[in-house]
Amino acid sequence: MKKVNNKMTYILNDIISKSNNISLAENIPHLLDDQLKSSKKLSKNYLKYFTKNTNRLVVLRKLNNVKFIDDSYAINNYALCYALEMTNDPIIWISLDNSNIYLSKYLTENIEKKVKIWINISKNNDIHNSIYAYLVPEFYTVKNLSQAIKLAYAFADPGDNILFAPNKSNIISKTYSNKFKKIVNEL
Repeated sequence: MKKVNNKMTYILNDIISKSNNISLAENIPHLLDDQLKSSKKLSKNYLKYFTKNTNRLVVLRKLNNVKFIDDSYAINNYALCYALEMTNDPIIWISLDNSNIYLSKYLTENIEKKVKIWINISKNNDIHNSIYAYLVPEFYTVKNLSQAIKLAYAFADPGDNILFAPNKSNIISKTYSNKFKKIVNEL
């Protein structure tokens, strides 16, 4: 069964604990499927709110026909959906530690379709893989942004886009944006 948010788990547990709702409990897989379908529609509709931010999807440099795109402000699933929708594939995606994130079905479909390599930055030595690594042909974990950019560029083919989209909410986007720009300009 797919991972669901805590609120949904609480609601489902509450429903199951009531003995007169056994038939409803039997239909939980269908309820979850309906919830995922509605979240996919919501995700598509939500994309329109990300179109006016000038800090989004900034093409920093094109080096040997490889584009470096800074989207440090993509700090949640909706913003990441927008970044993937607006970036031509193939994409080499650089993200920040994703050990505790939940990716919606719509987002996972976009990752599968557009991302060829996913590079995750994590300071946690225990994280060598992600529960979502299966979505992409290649998945790597590195210790810092510099390593991630250098690895991405080493794997990049002409025509690829290296997209830095953290998908992590508790960061200072401007700081990461400045770091990304500095490292890319030093290549």
